[in-house]
Amino acid sequence: PQNQIPLLFNENLLGAERNENMVKVGILTYHRSLNYGAVMQAYCLAEEIQKRFPDVSVEIVDYMSKKMNRYYKMITIYRGKESLIHLKERIEMYKAFQKGWNELPLSDKKIISDNYEMVMKNINGKYDILISGSDAVWNFSKRGIPNPYFLMGCESSTLMSYAASCNGLAVSSFSDIASSEKEYLKKAFSAFKYIGVRDAQTEMLVKYVAPELKVFHNCDPSLLAGDLSTIDRKALINKLKKKYHFDPNKPTIAFMMSNLNGSFRAQLAKKIKEKYGEKYQTVSLYSYNKYADIPYIADLTPQEWSTIFGLFQLTISKYFHGTMFSLLNRTPVIAVSAEKSIDGMPNKISDALERMQLSDFYFSTVNSESVDWTMLLNKIDECLSMEMSSTIKNRISCGLDKERRCAESFFETLGEVIADQRKSVD
Repeated sequence: PQNQIPLLFNENLLGAERNENMVKVGILTYHRSLNYGAVMQAYCLAEEIQKRFPDVSVEIVDYMSKKMNRYYKMITIYRGKESLIHLKERIEMYKAFQKGWNELPLSDKKIISDNYEMVMKNINGKYDILISGSDAVWNFSKRGIPNPYFLMGCESSTLMSYAASCNGLAVSSFSDIASSEKEYLKKAFSAFKYIGVRDAQTEMLVKYVAPELKVFHNCDPSLLAGDLSTIDRKALINKLKKKYHFDPNKPTIAFMMSNLNGSFRAQLAKKIKEKYGEKYQTVSLYSYNKYADIPYIADLTPQEWSTIFGLFQLTISKYFHGTMFSLLNRTPVIAVSAEKSIDGMPNKISDALERMQLSDFYFSTVNSESVDWTMLLNKIDECLSMEMSSTIKNRISCGLDKERRCAESFFETLGEVIADQRKSVD
């Protein structure tokens, strides 16, 4: 379809060419969640590996815990205060995600289990190279220790991590890790050929349990997608016009927020309408916002979502990947995270924007009372200004290029491992 990122993963390109002698690369990450960014970060990492190493077999291990599988089915029915009223849209959203999952290069076997030993048994020995990450795969407060994302028990493969994160763990909680768990983590990390992390707190976790290990910073894999601003969106525009009465000729401001932003999202939509009147149409992605002109675009596949930002003049996003994919579409974005810093460490959005020298596009918005509205509205003016457009887009491009370079140490090591695997086969 014209509105989607060109797919590498289809039968014509991969299915017929796979054979037993190919180097097999497996990725263990979050991909079956109702989270656009989770799907697309998995997609982008798999696609980049396949693009750089076209003669290897790349697949995403189709694993999900039974607990999280139940959680995401329940969250389809209820998400925030308004979602019971909009159950039909939530079901449409779930179906759109199913289409998105089907476009991933998934393993033939689907594993849904909370049984750690059974999961490891189904993964161990299946891949020459096994990669953990990205996303918060190492936040063990939610999934416990042991859990599959540390790859303990898969030592028959060469183990690597890419942009793994423990996001959500407090650095101060490291001292509460039991000695047996600390030993488990040290043994797990020590088995990795390459340890790539997404943020400073994850590096601190690795260094806390195994100070002798070398740790690399990687950009989030979504940034590997490249420049999406040139994608043809005709099919997507036709869909939006037909179902949502979207006007492609009218400049658009998009909201990607949730009830975690409290009354802020309502106040923001009202202030934008008061300031600009009918000059801009407003749309809401991912969750319902009754104050937007289009309150809820529900049925986007993750691939459609990744390119829709190219239709907007500005995105205002609570979400990390909403921020990243706006940048990839060269669309100005204001990040309004309600996520607090923990132990003085920046949250994942402010951490990434700081690395890209785009910190001035970040605003902490725990509630509407905490916001400097004058500063925020001035920033919105700046982002919408035609005079500032080229400057902002150049800053975005420079920031993305700078952060993308953090992926190269991973791909250099992966190339070396693939070469060694080929020698052993020969």
